[in-house]
Amino acid sequence: MAKLVCGAVSGITAQTITYPGDTIRRRMQTDGMNGRTQIYRGMIDCYRQIVTKQGHISLFRGWGTNTLRAIPGAGIQFLAYDTYKSILIPKKK
Repeated sequence: MAKLVCGAVSGITAQTITYPGDTIRRRMQTDGMNGRTQIYRGMIDCYRQIVTKQGHISLFRGWGTNTLRAIPGAGIQFLAYDTYKSILIPKKK
């Protein structure tokens, strides 16, 4: 159970650290879609516009939902890795 919790915590940490970059990536991917004019000139410009117009907190919009989605996956992945590692590479005595 502890390994599952450690995996979940690591998933939350990873999502929190990388989410602002993911937000910028998504905004840039959808920039200029469907014939609309492009708003952003690059990654730095995208960051500046988001923070200036909407504040730093807007970089984390949707973080909660995304984290809830990632928690089980990260926990199971961490547990499975550790379990299979102990099966495939037995500890030396």
